[in-house]
Amino acid sequence: MAENLWTPAAVRRLLFGHVRPLSPRPVPLPQASGLVLAEDVGTPTDLPRFASSAMDGFAVRAVDTASAPVRLQVLGRALAGRPFAGEVAAGATVAIATGAAVPTGADAVVPVEMAEIDGGMVVIGRAVEPGRHVRAAGEDLLGGTLVLPAGTILGPGQLAAAAAMGRDQLMAHPRPMVSVVPTGDEVRPPGAALGPGQVHDAVSAPLSALLAEIGAVADVRPVAPDDQVALAEAIHAAASTADLVLTIGGISVGERDLVRQLGGTIDLVSVQVALRPGRPFAFGRVAGVLLCGLPGNPAAALASFEELVRPVVLSLQGKPPSLRPSLRATLTAPIKLRPGRVHVVHCRIWWEAGRLRAQPLVGHSTSSFSAMAAGNALAVIPADTTDAPAGAEVAVRPLTEPPPVQADPPPA
Repeated sequence: MAENLWTPAAVRRLLFGHVRPLSPRPVPLPQASGLVLAEDVGTPTDLPRFASSAMDGFAVRAVDTASAPVRLQVLGRALAGRPFAGEVAAGATVAIATGAAVPTGADAVVPVEMAEIDGGMVVIGRAVEPGRHVRAAGEDLLGGTLVLPAGTILGPGQLAAAAAMGRDQLMAHPRPMVSVVPTGDEVRPPGAALGPGQVHDAVSAPLSALLAEIGAVADVRPVAPDDQVALAEAIHAAASTADLVLTIGGISVGERDLVRQLGGTIDLVSVQVALRPGRPFAFGRVAGVLLCGLPGNPAAALASFEELVRPVVLSLQGKPPSLRPSLRATLTAPIKLRPGRVHVVHCRIWWEAGRLRAQPLVGHSTSSFSAMAAGNALAVIPADTTDAPAGAEVAVRPLTEPPPVQADPPPA
């Protein structure tokens, strides 16, 4: 490998030196899913707070049923949220609904199917022991117990526990706001009419999807022209509301690659990465905000995001800075390699006869939209691999739902 090529791992290590988790802030519970908790959360009281019925039936004193069958006087009814106000005395009972507080004096519940109502009385045909069909106070958690330690990633179960403890908001690291700045006189937004030599921006939309997938919020900015003053103004404007700025294009070695040439208040370093596609990359700071410059080639931009930027976005949230999880799959066709580079190849994966298969989708260039459209995964080949023939096992990173089960390979 040429000495001037940085390994993706080396670039990631350098980027991590510029990243700190965003400062915690109070987040309403319904908006906290997927965020990282920044405080220890314990229960202030026992959970459940009171003894409650696990069945529809009758709250009784267990001792009164010892000589069953017995007839007990029905004093009233206990409903969820509407407790019985009195006390269950000897020889008496209270009709009770599931989830209702067990009345004072009662210590067991007889299910309704084990009882027979007779006017204002109920006949209990079988004895029950104390605690039967009763959820005791503190049965789940005792007051003062640590339930959610700081660093917990909040999912539905964690939010349910927080709500049960009476919390309506939690201190958490917020979702990063990521400004996406497409650049280039030839680039027009999707939906716009194209002039001679112009193309639609095919990077901002998939970048937004990848950012949303890992918990960030994308702010796609207008296309910045190939003019250094206008470009610098656009990047500064993007940084004013962002936690991270991603530029698209303008970082290679051409005369018109103006992002790479920016100076002044934008501190930027350009590097060449041992990544195919995705060799050019830039990083630095603008107005105190981290900036990452991605190549303009759509496949290269997405490969750079996956290998270099994804862990940064996770780090901003206080999450482990990981790459996309991978599976092992068997290649159905060879992949041509350039030694010394990590290769990221769009592929189609499916399960067949209990094995995961991967069909490489290679077009006429590294930015083949037909390959990207047909793919549901990325095959990632390490830089020290010299050969990737058909039948070889490789790491694949699914991009969509679990791979389909298919008896025959998809059409080439």
